[in-house]
Parts: sequence; structure tokens; C-alpha cells
Amino acid sequence: MIFIRSLSFILILPAIIASAANAQVKNLANSRKNQILAQENKVARVSATYTISFTGIELGKYHFSSILSGQHYALSGKTKLQLFGNWMKWTADVKSSGFRDGRSLKPHKFGYVFKGRKNRTMSVVFPQTSEQKISITPKIKKSSKRVTLKPEHFENVFDPMTGLVSLTRYNARNAEPGFCNRRVPIFDGKQRYDIKLTYKSKKIIDVGQRGKRTAVVCTVQYIPIAGHKTHKKMHKFYKDRKLDVFFVPFSNAQMYVPVRIEVPTPLGNAEINATKFIFEDTGKKKIAFIK
Repeated sequence: MIFIRSLSFILILPAIIASAANAQVKNLANSRKNQILAQENKVARVSATYTISFTGIELGKYHFSSILSGQHYALSGKTKLQLFGNWMKWTADVKSSGFRDGRSLKPHKFGYVFKGRKNRTMSVVFPQTSEQKISITPKIKKSSKRVTLKPEHFENVFDPMTGLVSLTRYNARNAEPGFCNRRVPIFDGKQRYDIKLTYKSKKIIDVGQRGKRTAVVCTVQYIPIAGHKTHKKMHKFYKDRKLDVFFVPFSNAQMYVPVRIEVPTPLGNAEINATKFIFEDTGKKKIAFIK
């Protein structure tokens, strides 16, 4: 059971990878008027593929795509894991969409469909001011051990995919190690938590056709606030653990690309490694790397 729950966590984890979606759109004009016009005509696409392995054994892949068009954005990710051929299989489809206000992203819809030993679906419409705008199947069982969600927990929060987009911002003001110093408020339809990044180190890693690059390694910490059960073993495990994310800067696409994620689980370490990352800006394709 512990192993199954660990894999369930990994299926949703690629929301961190989704932080590369939309990346950063260049400031194409100095005046406010020209910035608005540039945004309206701007189209940026990202597509990426990651492999997911556990203790050195490949279990599946994660495919991600995004599009930023004018004032709107849409993100999607699909994860597929399997063990012992087709005997044990898990899939997760995650989608997010919303609007852009200046340089800020405002989520509108977020949801996922999880299929495995137990199937789950969830959708959230932002801003979520009442339970009527949150749909979860099967419904969450009431429990006195669950930390109660309050109205203030729904204020100024992001869904997992949208909230982490800003983490890839590439400019002189957030150059490493300051790049890692972030804390993002997240509501995923069930739990309210923060994702906290802190600087750990720099490492040289291979990024395929781009050769060796210096990666900024950030530790990521899950900080639960509400909606969780404090007595759950998995909750306690991940609350006390930190995972490492390796970001490589690519100035031509103005983003830090997450190329590797190292995830501790109760039964060993899992890894998520990028094998393809393509950024396309207004019709001009820019390939970050392909392994």
C-alpha cells in the first residue's frame, strides 16, 4: 500500500514540471500600450517529455504541453506508469487554464482524472468561494482528523500548475541562488498547502544535444495548511522530506527548465528526467534540448 500511495504522489508531482509552461514572455515594448498589443499577438508553446523511474527502473513517462495565446493560457499533462507489464497501471491527466493580467496569471479552471487501483476525478473553478465550485469523485469523506478548510484558505491561491509557472522566470533580478527563494500558495481542490523552494547547490549535468550545463538545484518542501489528515503516514513522511529539482537556464527561451526531479519515497528514490523540451515562440521554433 505504501508503494501504491508513493506512485500516486509521483503521478501528481509533475505539476512542478509544469512550472516550465509558458515560461517567460519577453518584454517586447517599453510603453504600457505596446506591451498590451504585444501580449494580444503573442503565441508561445511548450512541449516536453519526461521519463519516470524508481530505484533505476523506468516505470513510465510524463508528457506536457502548454500554449499562451494573447490573454489566455492552457496547460496539460499526461502521466502513465505501469509495473509488471500491464498488470498494474496508473494514469493521470491534469489540465489548467486561465487568463493573463499583465505579467500575472489568473487561474480559471483546474482538474485531473486519475485511473488506477482507485479512480478519482476533480475539478475546480476559480475563484472558489464555495463548495459548489469544487467537484471531486468519489467525494471526500468527512473526518474529524482532517484540518478544516476555511474561506480564507481560498484567497490569493493558485492551482498547482498555474502557481508554479513563475518559478521559471529568467532575468537578472532572480539569478541564482536567489532564483530558488520562492514560496507559492496552492489549492488543488482538496488541500491548501505551500510549495517552498530554497537554494541547495549547483551541479554540472548532461542535457543531451546541448552538452553539459550548470544546473541550479533547489530543494522543494511541501508545507500543509488545511484539508489534510495529520495522522496519515504518507502526510507525515512528505512533510518531513524535501525533493530536489534541477533547473537549467536557457536564455534564448527566457526560462529555467526543470530537467531532473529527485523524489524520496518510503521504499527508495524516484527520478523524473527530461528527454525532450521544445519551446516555440510566435511560429519560430526554439529547441531547448532533445536526448
